[in-house]
Amino acid sequence: DRSDYSLDVMRSVIRNNTITWLSLSENVIHFYGDPFLSNWLATNPCLEYLTLSQSSINDIDANLFATALKTNTNLRQLNVRVSDITTYGGKQLLKTLIDDTSLNSAANSNHSCKVVCARIRGWEKINMRDPKSNRGEKLYNILSSRNRTTSTVKHFEDTSLKLLPSMLESVHRYSQYHVQAVMYGGGDENLVPPNESDVEALSIFHEIMRSWDKVLALYKSLGTGQMKMNWSEE
Repeated sequence: DRSDYSLDVMRSVIRNNTITWLSLSENVIHFYGDPFLSNWLATNPCLEYLTLSQSSINDIDANLFATALKTNTNLRQLNVRVSDITTYGGKQLLKTLIDDTSLNSAANSNHSCKVVCARIRGWEKINMRDPKSNRGEKLYNILSSRNRTTSTVKHFEDTSLKLLPSMLESVHRYSQYHVQAVMYGGGDENLVPPNESDVEALSIFHEIMRSWDKVLALYKSLGTGQMKMNWSEE
C-alpha cells in the first residue's frame, strides 16, 4: 500500500535529528489517527519546514498538529494547502496561532510557524515576522479592538502584571503600523494609509494605566510614584 509505504518512510526520516526540511507533497498519505508525526513535532525538533500539501491530511490530523504547535517553536512553516482539512480543522489550527480569548492566551499562542492552509482565512498574514514581533502584534490587536469599546481593562482579571511591559511595548510599536502607516518593505513608497477604525496608542496607554486595578495597586504600594520592580519575579 502506497500510504503505508509513505508512513514508513516518514518514520524513518524523522529519526534523523538534524533534518530541517521535509517535503512529502503529492503522496497518498493517510495517518489514520496515528499521532506519531504530531507527537514528534511536539518535542520541538530542529525541523523548520514541513510540506504535506496534496495529501489526505484531514481534520483529525489538523487537530493533532494544532496541539503539537503549542509546544513547538522551531517549525517555521507547515504547508497543508491542498488537503482534506475542512473549515473545522482550519479553525483548530487558527486558534493555536491566534487565540484571542484573552491576553494570556494570545501571548501563549504559537508565534513562530506560518501555516499554509486553504481553510484558514488570511493565513498569509499570520506570523509574518519574527516570533517577538508576531507576539507583540497580536497583543496590540486585542488591546486596540477592545479599546474601541472601552472594555480593555475589564478583561484583565486573569492577566499577570508581568505582561504589562510586553503590552506597552506592543502598543507603542504596532500602533505605528496600524495608526500612522504600515511598512511592508523599507521605504516611504511602501507606506499604506491607516484604517479609520485603528486606535491611537495614547488612548490604550491611558486606559491601562488609569483603570487597571493591578497597576493602581502597584503605584500605591510603592508610594514613590516610581515603578521599580523585577518583572521576571512577578
